[in-house]
Amino acid sequence: MAQNSTKGYNRSKGEMTRKQDTEETFSLAANLKAGFESWEAQLDFIRQGGYKGVLDSSDLSLVSFTAVEAGEYPTLEEFKEMPVSIIGRSDKNGVPVIQKIREKWRGAKFYRAIKADIVNYYDSLEVDLGLHLVRLEWKYQDSTFHSYCVVSETLDTFIYDDILSNIFIVTKSRGGDVALQPSDVMPGDDYIFGEALAIKSPIGSTLAQTSTTIKVRRKKDGDKLSIKDYSYDNKFNSMPFWEATGKSNIVSFKEGKDGHVNFAYELGVKYGSAILDGQEGSGAKWGTLSSINVLPSTSTVQ
Repeated sequence: MAQNSTKGYNRSKGEMTRKQDTEETFSLAANLKAGFESWEAQLDFIRQGGYKGVLDSSDLSLVSFTAVEAGEYPTLEEFKEMPVSIIGRSDKNGVPVIQKIREKWRGAKFYRAIKADIVNYYDSLEVDLGLHLVRLEWKYQDSTFHSYCVVSETLDTFIYDDILSNIFIVTKSRGGDVALQPSDVMPGDDYIFGEALAIKSPIGSTLAQTSTTIKVRRKKDGDKLSIKDYSYDNKFNSMPFWEATGKSNIVSFKEGKDGHVNFAYELGVKYGSAILDGQEGSGAKWGTLSSINVLPSTSTVQ
């Protein structure tokens, strides 16, 4: 899991805005675990409703789970080749529902490919993750069915399931609280704003997230405030098969009592866009774009 950060700042005097790109490596294992000690604890959490109670509002519930023992059907290799016949997904209100996949539907190839690619990715890492299958028993409305999920004994974490791996919790937030960090010390006259987009799994792991922030320095100039300078930052990170992007731009800037900072930004997240070369019916995407114009009189409260 990698994080990217793009920063820009201006020290007034008409100086060009400078940007810096940095990349840091984060723990893939820690994000997969999402704070849980074992894959059993993760699946118990799903039985209790999952992250933010995502299953509580749904007709879908996990009843039980049982490890597939060695020699039982299917093996991991057999599972990779099995078609995806039913998936979980989120409806327009974010409520998990079940969707049956017809083999001839154009999206069927995508779901089969993303399953195989995800499992193969973790199965081909240098460290043997000890992948094996667990049978999940589900209830949806008046019917019951089962799926097979992949877990890692080495990491003691959930890896993939046709149902859970296609349900996403989308969260958006904006305002001054998004931008503030514990280390920030902001004078009362300064303006700060941020917006964030995050995609979480039902277990609570972060699949992708992107954010933008801007800080505008202002100072007292007589009985009024005056624009001094600004700084802005984009941060984005994602899990394998996810892509998060963030772009920001200072459209115009003028310092002084009649000054302003016009700030535009775009946040985006894509899932599985490289699978099947982005053919129609494959992948998913979320995004937002907006702009703000900060004046000396703009309220610091968002």
